[in-house]
Amino acid sequence: MAGDFCGEMALLHQAPRSATVRAVTPCSLYELRRDDVIQAMDEYPAIRTALEKAARDRRVAQVE
Repeated sequence: MAGDFCGEMALLHQAPRSATVRAVTPCSLYELRRDDVIQAMDEYPAIRTALEKAARDRRVAQVE
């Protein structure tokens, strides 16, 4: 849905990850390099918090 993202686990943990995603509507995609994400997380701690929460939530969902 609007605002969703994927790939946070690979960015946070420096581990290859494959995910399958499917857009419900036409969308634009943007690929971020890990260095850029790290810089953004350093400058804006709320980004780090959001990505870490998303990674935790996805990990829990995988277990269930």
